[in-house]
Amino acid sequence: MTFLTCTAGRNLPARKLIEKILTSRGHQIGESSNPARCIDWYVQKSSRSCKLMVVEYTGPETIDMIDVLIDREHLQSANIAVISPDNVTGAQEARDCGCLLLHHPFRVEEFVSWALSCEKRCRKQAA
Repeated sequence: MTFLTCTAGRNLPARKLIEKILTSRGHQIGESSNPARCIDWYVQKSSRSCKLMVVEYTGPETIDMIDVLIDREHLQSANIAVISPDNVTGAQEARDCGCLLLHHPFRVEEFVSWALSCEKRCRKQAA
C-alpha cells in the first residue's frame, strides 16, 4: 500500500524531519505552499491509496482547505495533522474539525504515533 502525504505550508521548520520520518515509512511526499494545489495533488492520487495531510496553519485558508478535503473529498479528519505556532488564533478550529493539532515545538513521538495510527486505520479500511 502506498501512503501519500502533502505538506502545505510556507515556513514549516520541521519539514525535513517530517519528510524523513514519512519517507522512511514508505510515504510519498507532495509539497505545496498553495492550499488549492494541495487539494489538486490529493485528488490526483489513486483512490486506493491512504492519504495523510500534514499542513502548516497559515490562517483561515488552512481551515477552508481542510473543510474541502473533508466535505468534498471525504478525507478522514483524523488523517490530517495541522502544525501551528503556539497561541495562533484560529488554529484551534483544526482540532474542532477532528484533526491532530500540534504546536511548535512539538514532540516527534506524538507525530510518529499519529502517523502509525493513520497507517493502521488505512490498513483496516483496505482489508
